[in-house]
Amino acid sequence: MAAAPKALTPRAQAAGAGGTQGSAAAATRTVKLDASTKVTVRRDHSLVTTARATDGSQIVTTGRYSHGKPVIDKAYAYKHEANGDRSKVFLDGHKIIYSKNGDLSRISPTGITVTTQRGGLRQASLVNGRPIFQEHRERVTQGSSSHEVIVRTEYASIVGGYPEFHPLPVLFRYDVATFYGVPVLTYEPAVFAPLFLGPFLVGFAQPVVVTSACLICPAPVVAWEQPVQAYADPVDLVADLQITSAVQDGMADAASVDALPIAVSDPEIADLKTQVAALQDQVDAAARDNAELRDTVASLKSEDSAGNQAAFTVSDDVRQQIRSQVRENFKLHQERRELNWPELVSSGAARRYILQVSDTLDATDADGTECALTAGDLLRLAEGAPAGQEVLRMRVVTSKGGSCAAGSVVAVSIHDAQAMLNDFTKRQEANMKKLQPAIASSRPA
Repeated sequence: MAAAPKALTPRAQAAGAGGTQGSAAAATRTVKLDASTKVTVRRDHSLVTTARATDGSQIVTTGRYSHGKPVIDKAYAYKHEANGDRSKVFLDGHKIIYSKNGDLSRISPTGITVTTQRGGLRQASLVNGRPIFQEHRERVTQGSSSHEVIVRTEYASIVGGYPEFHPLPVLFRYDVATFYGVPVLTYEPAVFAPLFLGPFLVGFAQPVVVTSACLICPAPVVAWEQPVQAYADPVDLVADLQITSAVQDGMADAASVDALPIAVSDPEIADLKTQVAALQDQVDAAARDNAELRDTVASLKSEDSAGNQAAFTVSDDVRQQIRSQVRENFKLHQERRELNWPELVSSGAARRYILQVSDTLDATDADGTECALTAGDLLRLAEGAPAGQEVLRMRVVTSKGGSCAAGSVVAVSIHDAQAMLNDFTKRQEANMKKLQPAIASSRPA
């Protein structure tokens, strides 16, 4: 939910059928600078530097070499607070607070706080306390039976890190279900009238040509393996918008901190900036005296990861899979059914299904390195990983700079996986509402 930066330098990733990048073949290497500081070179040639204090707090930076010079993509300070909470303060201005009572709060650089309570309910508000959304539990009775639902009252949507308030509050409902022993929320899709859905099933009267003047075309934030010149099928357009709109939402979190306006007025961030600079000086000094680190840095400089700083790349097979998922979601809307992970597992579709990250998640890859997943990053069940587990092993298909590297395997809870499916459906509904008037007007009377 960070504010959109002025510039974006996302990392181009191999986005094939979930395989690793060619550059990901090298083994991870760790060089200890002293008893508390180490530098890890990851498979994607990024450097993770960790400095740990005796009280358990630590500074972590993720960087790379561009044109022979070090560039910090992400940095944060992790510490234990006096009241028992734990916190992470990031160099780009956002914060995470892990409360001792089990709540988790994310605070964006623009001052938006989103809190997930231990019981699963969520709420969001501005610095002044004005609510963005709130959730509460209700019981719904149907005949002689009743079941619990979660109702979200949404007062605003977050666009580019800032709220856009609705004229009237919007209600969303989630069913409460237990999957594999874990309670999760499944989004109840909107009910669309046949008159609304009809134009999507019929298609455009005339193909929509992709130009800079096209107001309904996907934003140029993705490098497609097969660029589209025109859209004849509105469902294909909706699917491509699914990808690009999510990437746009995650652009601020994926940007290099050099492109972000650092809020030095915040003393925690100002202090972190000073500590990161000192840590970088330590690494630079060690690179002169430590032969192992010096050789490692020299090899990274010779490869120069600047060549990998291209657009967020999506392969054609990934694109076609997203299009297939959007078509399946159309059927679910027509049948008024929910999209949920257990049904994907039972149908055999889970292994090919691609999950789209919709909110920032903390993750740890197979090397034990902490990384983040941000909006727009794409995941797929890792080869050989069971699909019916509480915690899923997912392979990163493609990601932005600063996110977990493509090809890495991360753990995703079934709760977070279902949340991604919920948000995928909600995003599709928003894109359909955006396109429907243009599609309908293109048909002859």
